[in-house]
Amino acid sequence: MTITEFARKAVGVPFKPHRNSYEGWDCWGLIVSAYKEVYNIDLPCWHKEYKSVKDNEKLKQLFKGGIAEKFKQVDTPGVGDVAVVFMRGVPVHAGLMIDRKRMLHVEHGINTCVQRVAEFRLDGYYRYAEFIARENNKE
Repeated sequence: MTITEFARKAVGVPFKPHRNSYEGWDCWGLIVSAYKEVYNIDLPCWHKEYKSVKDNEKLKQLFKGGIAEKFKQVDTPGVGDVAVVFMRGVPVHAGLMIDRKRMLHVEHGINTCVQRVAEFRLDGYYRYAEFIARENNKE
């Protein structure tokens, strides 16, 4: 399955906190599901680590620590990269880049959809570290 195929299948899936299935997911659950289906990669699931999607400080710690553990920040986004964006002034929301300008994401009150990244205040783009290593080995 490609990112595009995953996105087509995912659009409309409802937001459900602490979940990561087609019955519903939160923003990180969406990314966990995509990486499993598209790349056969098991990303860490943080659902037990926070109580509510309004727990900004805990989510910020999870995003910064968890992203830094498996991903590296990049300047130019690519398909499959994670866009971390600010919500309520804190970098606690993530979307999956489906091309260089649009991301697939879901949030409280909004079913899974595709939006332009330019509509958000961006913290940064993050690429799975093993993808970078593979790219470097090809050179």
